[in-house]
Amino acid sequence: MRFLFISILYVSFSPLSSAQQVGYDIRSTYQRPVLKENIASAKSLLDINPGHPSSWIEKYISVQVSTTTDGVTSVSEGTTEILNEKQKSLLQNAVIGTEVRFSIKYYPKNYGHAKDFKEIKYGLTLVPKFEAQFPGGEQARIQYLKENAIDKIPVDQFNKIELASITFIVDKDGRVSDIQMGDSSGNKEIDKILHEAIQNMPTWIPAKSRNGKTVEQEFELNVGSMIGC
Repeated sequence: MRFLFISILYVSFSPLSSAQQVGYDIRSTYQRPVLKENIASAKSLLDINPGHPSSWIEKYISVQVSTTTDGVTSVSEGTTEILNEKQKSLLQNAVIGTEVRFSIKYYPKNYGHAKDFKEIKYGLTLVPKFEAQFPGGEQARIQYLKENAIDKIPVDQFNKIELASITFIVDKDGRVSDIQMGDSSGNKEIDKILHEAIQNMPTWIPAKSRNGKTVEQEFELNVGSMIGC
């Protein structure tokens, strides 16, 4: 099972002149993360989303909560911001990697006509307590990418690099797998350099849940010229 984060893990630049500067980063690739223990203990929408606009809402039409795990979706509906027993059970039984989505239809204050309802939609992903780590930490990861990717790119190609992206999985054993080229750099040789740098990475410390269970995590490598940024 995969789960993703949205936080950028690091951003660094090659030690070149400003005319030849290339940026590179590795980041996780999903929307709003939430710890399982936080969502499992939730009793209301405010517990899940502190920014939930209760003060805007005159009356709820429906509050739909859905969870998707390994392609299987379960749905439960309520009519208030307080979660009912079925909704709480759905969240309590969700596992790491589950995508949780909320669809909230309501009448805003001073809504006037019944047809003028509004809708809020957002999604979360249950993530582990401890994310995957490159052996030696962040600086070791930066140095590895510099030596095995950035330094191998011909200097005269830096200004021509388009923003390239590659996704990969750090599996339950910390091994890198499922490497996929997203956006090409525009140069097949550079794409090959980037792919090999990911493929030859050492074993990571895998992500873990609160109870110590190891789980998969997906990352994305981005490389491109920073000129004009």
